Amino acid sequence: MKVGPGTKISELLKADEGMIDFIMSIHPKFHKLSNPFLRKAIAPRVTVRDAARIAGISTDEFLDKLAEKGFEIVREEAPDIRVVTECDIPYTRRLIRIDAAGMLERHEDPFDPVRKALLSLEPDQAVEIKLDFVPAPLIHIFGKQGYEHCTLEKDGAYYTYFYKPAPRKTFWQKVKEFLGIPAGKEEQPSTEGAVPDEAEFERALERWKGRMEEVDVRGLEMPQPMMTIQEKLKTLPPGKALFVHHQRIPQFLLPELEKKGYHWAVKRIDPDYTQMIIFKEDAHD
Repeated sequence: MKVGPGTKISELLKADEGMIDFIMSIHPKFHKLSNPFLRKAIAPRVTVRDAARIAGISTDEFLDKLAEKGFEIVREEAPDIRVVTECDIPYTRRLIRIDAAGMLERHEDPFDPVRKALLSLEPDQAVEIKLDFVPAPLIHIFGKQGYEHCTLEKDGAYYTYFYKPAPRKTFWQKVKEFLGIPAGKEEQPSTEGAVPDEAEFERALERWKGRMEEVDVRGLEMPQPMMTIQEKLKTLPPGKALFVHHQRIPQFLLPELEKKGYHWAVKRIDPDYTQMIIFKEDAHD
């Protein structure tokens, strides 16, 4: 069996029944694997690289030990997860505290509570996770979902803070800054007709079910979202609606849609994710 930094511990345990005792012999922190609940909760999420970080040893050292058991080792470079000495997040944001170490001791899996806390996270909040090791698996998983983090070591425990990065400035904000124009309410486009109405959105969703094309403009720099939606509408077949995944309500686009006879329904999923259905009334049947 080939083993590398990304190999899950659960794969090692499946490959060799004696691996539990062998891994526990590498470092005292691996003794947690003797607990069936923790083994079931942690092993499928923890990679060889993660396990090495938890134990405070290098990935190569762990792989060398596995080589002694006859595994074929595949080495690769990977970015490191640093434990910092300073982090302003605990002092600048409201914290949602989760004692993951205590949950594991009570045979509770902390993954779902952490995930739910992050989904409801406000811009001025952060989720604090307390463990007796660096939660590398959580850092990898939630990092891919766009959350930033910092990890502090304090009093023998590790505190990891997950938070949403500051929103990027829009194209128009950058233009105003360049021209020295203050951002006032009078300069913002009208929001009339753009207030999210969940009931209206659900009606539109049911109405156009099976007859929608989708476009995702999240992550695009301004004015690309607006241009992409307009181009998509040009090629939209008659009798269909356009389902848009957006970071926000596209206020500058709405007057253009109105001029061309389009209607829309909007639903805000979270502060950084809005869904929108764009359609023409005469294209329904």
